[in-house]
Amino acid sequence: MKVVLFSDDRYVDEEEKEEEEEELRLLLGGHHKVSVRPKEVAVVSSSEGAHVAAPAATTPVALRDLPWTTRSNAVLAEIAERFAVQFRWELRHNVELVRVFEPFFSDKAVRRIEAETRGPQFLPAPVATPENTGAASGYMLRSYQLEGVQYLLNNFHSGSSCILADDMGLGKTAQISAFLHLLKTQHTIDGPHLIVSPLSTLTGWTRELARWAPTLRVVKYHGERKGRASIRKTRGNRHCVFVTTPAVLNQDRGFFRKRAWVVAVIDEAHVLKGRDTIISYVARKLTACFRLAVTGTPVHNSVSEVWSLMNFLYPSYCASYDNSGDDNDPITAAEDCAKLLQYVMLRRTKGSIELGIPPRVDEPTCMIEPTRLQWQLLSRMTEQALNGDKSNATRLQTHFTHQRIVCCHPLALRLLGVEGRTSAQSGWEERLASAGIELDEASIIAPSAKMIELDRKLREFKENGHRCLIFSNFTSILDLLQALCVLRGYGFERIDGSTPRVERELSMIRFNAPGSACFVFLLTTTAGGVGVTLTGADTVILFDAHYNPQIDRQAADRAHRIGQTRVVRVHRLCLKNTIEERIHNVALRKASLGDFIVDGGSCKGDDSSAPALSAHQILLLFGNENQTINYPRYHLSRMEAVDFDHDNSVEDAMVEALLRNWAEGLPKSHATTREIRDVRSAVVGVTHHCFVCGEIMRPLEPLYHCAVCPKAYHADCIGERRLKAGVVGPRRWTCPRHSCVSCGKVQGFDGAVFMCTECPSSFCFDCLDSRYFELDETRTQFVHIQREYPGMEAEGMVSRRSIYYIACLRCCGLLSSSSSSASSSSRETESDAVSDDAVVPEN
Repeated sequence: MKVVLFSDDRYVDEEEKEEEEEELRLLLGGHHKVSVRPKEVAVVSSSEGAHVAAPAATTPVALRDLPWTTRSNAVLAEIAERFAVQFRWELRHNVELVRVFEPFFSDKAVRRIEAETRGPQFLPAPVATPENTGAASGYMLRSYQLEGVQYLLNNFHSGSSCILADDMGLGKTAQISAFLHLLKTQHTIDGPHLIVSPLSTLTGWTRELARWAPTLRVVKYHGERKGRASIRKTRGNRHCVFVTTPAVLNQDRGFFRKRAWVVAVIDEAHVLKGRDTIISYVARKLTACFRLAVTGTPVHNSVSEVWSLMNFLYPSYCASYDNSGDDNDPITAAEDCAKLLQYVMLRRTKGSIELGIPPRVDEPTCMIEPTRLQWQLLSRMTEQALNGDKSNATRLQTHFTHQRIVCCHPLALRLLGVEGRTSAQSGWEERLASAGIELDEASIIAPSAKMIELDRKLREFKENGHRCLIFSNFTSILDLLQALCVLRGYGFERIDGSTPRVERELSMIRFNAPGSACFVFLLTTTAGGVGVTLTGADTVILFDAHYNPQIDRQAADRAHRIGQTRVVRVHRLCLKNTIEERIHNVALRKASLGDFIVDGGSCKGDDSSAPALSAHQILLLFGNENQTINYPRYHLSRMEAVDFDHDNSVEDAMVEALLRNWAEGLPKSHATTREIRDVRSAVVGVTHHCFVCGEIMRPLEPLYHCAVCPKAYHADCIGERRLKAGVVGPRRWTCPRHSCVSCGKVQGFDGAVFMCTECPSSFCFDCLDSRYFELDETRTQFVHIQREYPGMEAEGMVSRRSIYYIACLRCCGLLSSSSSSASSSSRETESDAVSDDAVVPEN
């Protein structure tokens, strides 16, 4: 007999139509209840042609005996159903467990569990040992990480999807990679697995999988649409590990929903905290035997986020969170969440494990009096906010954001009108100039009480040999912080949301390198809070608070990770008696709630706060006419230390100008846009010399000319067919310099390429030899990686963020010609663990 599924094309079309309509409602902001159809019923086709229900096995089987090598999604979906039966059996035979899950499950799901009559499906899990984890040579899991692998293995065998919530920096990626490797070695399960992670951690996942699961085939499913389509069509990718991003998961949701997965992992799972978001909907629609949510901060704002995680882990059972009824007390809901997480979550903190790293010390929040300029601006802005339309949430949100910016630096309001802000260090001066901000102490330091305090602290930290990370929620503030670093002569790096992945990696390498002279690393709180390891710093400064305390905690942990050798001290700056102080107090209550749910602490807060602030909540932060900023007649205690001359009339005029521009809608500057147009209009030169052999074009043998760079080649020199006399080469042909010589990935896949200036060899970042990362005498820049090369201007080339220039190891004489293609170093061969099918061709 063979197992088949009913196949009714009309029925399937109707189901897909319903799902598309559901997605459309979510995209348009609808809050309709998501209707989930029951799964198709498996049937058995007997020799007589009759169809009867196929009962699941009543005796446990070894997982390795299941047909994991199948290419059929239907068969894999039936295996997933057996995992669901195993989970229901586990609940039915554990009354206490049912009571814990019951507040989160619908009544229908509870009845379904109670009616389950089938027995256990699988034999118990094997024991994970250092020997059978099979990591690459030189790598070994720590004892607590091995316990984490065993926890995942046990839950996999019981069909119980779960949360891995270890503290940041404890190696969650390594544990999951080792777990997937054990599924391969112990149960012959090689996929397909799905890992969804932020773009900033995509390379980290492929690197860790190469270390801890070297036998698995890994595909980085990212890049251009055409390349992703090629990956989907490759038959060899049926059994592998797909690593992708939430954005791509949403774009190609049809593909991900149709394929059945063995393990589905959502990294930084707080992205699922909104149940009615399209990404949460797509994640719930995945078919998987086992689901795993990975996050170091399970609760950010509200207990409803636990329900959202449960909707991903158990989409067929979980009910929606409803806090509208009289019986839904927030404290009771928090207690239910705390009980549940004890069963579905594994969490270890740095304090509970002996890691051999010094502790993290959170210094008391530094409460600072505002300057006179800040006080006047904030008072006038608060008055306007309270006198306007108090029901307009969008208007109040704008007031709210702009007051937060003024608390950091008043002149940052001018920068909000500058279009095209990027993280390139060459652009911040132009942005300040466009906004009319002078590069001097009177403009950069004096207007902001926080800048005055930070300037004092940085001098002290520099003298005592410390190195600092400075976080802000606003890129405009990072521009002003960069100006401060230039004024004081501090070496610095910067990461914000516009920084490309490769540029992020290079910045971290420069900062963490032994003997690096970079004193300050500037980061936005959201972009720098994930996928960043900066153990070269021992001091963290949160320049402004996020109203989500977990975001600030993530940021502070960028320095306090495995590999840190010094005590990490965290400093917070807060402007006293302003909206920022109220945000700080709200964040403390939220942190108390999260600690109670996750760590079993004491709950001192309530569940009144939500991820998106309502108009009423913003008004509470503004206060009222009787709670405006209480500022002394003139506060100079901090300013006197830096000896600034103050002219009240000048400040008053500045206040009026800022308020006038703010009220009229901030002026727009198009300087950066013009620069982009100038880059695009650059004319690439034409050469008649072969870049490989250096000889001129041969008679009656046209050269191949690259469509995107000025290089030309003889057909014989690059292995192309010879062109007939008078025939022009392909118009869209690109030369070998635009793809990695080691793994074949093209420039568009990673967003950057490292080109040799002496030969056609190029490398992606993942295949670049570590010897290229040597720092120069200043200890701030690379010796062997440049953004320009001699003769670049004559060739009509302009500097681009996506292209770096090197002299490859073969051209430097460090590798022989026979070994150059193999790239003998560990980093240049690291990409061999990544599937060649991950190559994305250029358009």
